[in-house]
Amino acid sequence: MKNLWRILVCVSFLLPSLLFSQVLEMEKTNELSKDARKGDLGSFNYDDAAKQYTLVFVREQKKETIYETMVLDYDFNLISDNSESLSLIEASKKYDFVDYDEEKWIDPVVVRVDALAWGQGNVALRKGTISREWVKPSSTTTVSKNYITTTTVSGYWKYNFNEINKLTPKIEMSVADLISPKAPGFVRKMVENQAKKIYLVAYMTDEPSMEIQTGRRFFSPHAMSTAYLTPRKAFSAASGDIVVVGKQVVAWDKYYISRFVALKYAASDFSEKNKTMIEGFEYGVDAIYKQTLPDHSIALIFAPLPKNQVKPGKPNPNPRAFTFILIDKDANVKERIEFESPSSKWDIHTIETTPAGELYIYGPASQKKNDAYFAEQFYPKYDNLQFMKIADDKVAFITTTKIEDFAKKMQMPPNMKKIDSYECKDLEFGSMVFTSSGDILINGQQAEKGSKGNEIKYGNIYLFQFGPDGNLKAQYGYKLAETNKDATSQPTLHAEFENPDGTLSWLVYEIAGVEKDRVLMYPQMTIIDLQSANISKVATFGVSKKEAYYVDNSHPIVPIDNDTKLVFFGTDKKDKVLWFARVGISK
Repeated sequence: MKNLWRILVCVSFLLPSLLFSQVLEMEKTNELSKDARKGDLGSFNYDDAAKQYTLVFVREQKKETIYETMVLDYDFNLISDNSESLSLIEASKKYDFVDYDEEKWIDPVVVRVDALAWGQGNVALRKGTISREWVKPSSTTTVSKNYITTTTVSGYWKYNFNEINKLTPKIEMSVADLISPKAPGFVRKMVENQAKKIYLVAYMTDEPSMEIQTGRRFFSPHAMSTAYLTPRKAFSAASGDIVVVGKQVVAWDKYYISRFVALKYAASDFSEKNKTMIEGFEYGVDAIYKQTLPDHSIALIFAPLPKNQVKPGKPNPNPRAFTFILIDKDANVKERIEFESPSSKWDIHTIETTPAGELYIYGPASQKKNDAYFAEQFYPKYDNLQFMKIADDKVAFITTTKIEDFAKKMQMPPNMKKIDSYECKDLEFGSMVFTSSGDILINGQQAEKGSKGNEIKYGNIYLFQFGPDGNLKAQYGYKLAETNKDATSQPTLHAEFENPDGTLSWLVYEIAGVEKDRVLMYPQMTIIDLQSANISKVATFGVSKKEAYYVDNSHPIVPIDNDTKLVFFGTDKKDKVLWFARVGISK
């Protein structure tokens, strides 16, 4: 449940709201039937014309599946409650949330792009089929000196990738001038083979990718969990095209030479359709960030290499001379922008895109060693958040917000305890929201690594408001009310949505715990006046000193009435009582 829950983190909705207040218009509870209690919620829909809510609960039994449908009016009064037994085929025709068909599994032909040698080696394009087989439930008994352990593993579908053919791209690269004529023949051959290899930087496929877990599943009696030895891998249909951005490297004797190339292949037969050498670098560079964009282009950012990685010759005298390059879906260089980064160390988090083609790039950065090169700074102490916008084939702005600037513009709800300002570290960034005024909102949650290294403790939630010029206007902080282990061991769901009057609603789902794979969440909400950078008190829904109701994990919020109102829906801790709340968020 916790892994599935991560998918919901930082969802943003574009909804209206009320200036500095949230009005609880209606709150009501209904008893759940025994069938509904034992089932799972399949869907929750609102009919705007009829002003009715429809909930469908699904209960699996040994020989049949029961679907219970509850219909309620606008104020959550029960109109009808009916149950019926349906086959999967019947249910799939009646309900959108039931995804089932009788077609037999046909091994699909797929392709995948690998980097050999654990992701650090040369590129390999693989074509094959995905087959599946049902692994029956098994039970194993282990007898030791002191105890007997019986391990039961449930049945599951095992997926296998069956390779048909493979291509390892290679490009000739002259090394005659790099090797002494007196060098042995095997040395020359070794360097020539090394120079031909293409090391993976980034790739893109035309077809939508799907991640599939292949290989055998293992059960660990010590951890009491199942695991796979092979990682999940992305596969695409064997049609369309594949674009690969690769790197060639020659490291021999006194030489360290690298160059980059973009290649396009047909996915059906791996025939080469285009090859573009990414040239124009006066000094040695390396790609410090890459990302595939929604239009199937590949964005790359390059930084200068230090002296020990530039042989012969000298490194770029300016360690902050960065280059942005955009490779289109035909493997051509679409854009090339050279710019000076304010920080020599910039760990980019992501590139956000807009329908207008604008690119927003941001991440923590450090200016403490601006005379050092990117590759020389392994454990930097970040001192700013660097933010860049690219529009119309040029840098529209590039700004840095220092730690002390964040502290000066800190705002928090008046009924909340003091919150530490963001210190440019230990933040798990979320989504970006663009307001109608041109402001840009970036959110994130504090995520500190534990003493064991693999544990993360989640804490404060931050919202940064930047103006259209990329300068910080305000920082807003939210301190978690729930600090139990379940609340701090996973990200907190939160959403930010703009209102028509220019204010912003900020919704946070506090985690009171986990009960039988259900995350016990309740909503807290505040309003932000983006013009004056004022934030309202936090309002809590569902939980009070007398009672506690927790929202449904799959439907934590349902907007109604042209997005002017929100409906929260859930149950009590024992799943016996339905709870509904309607909150007005418009004038």
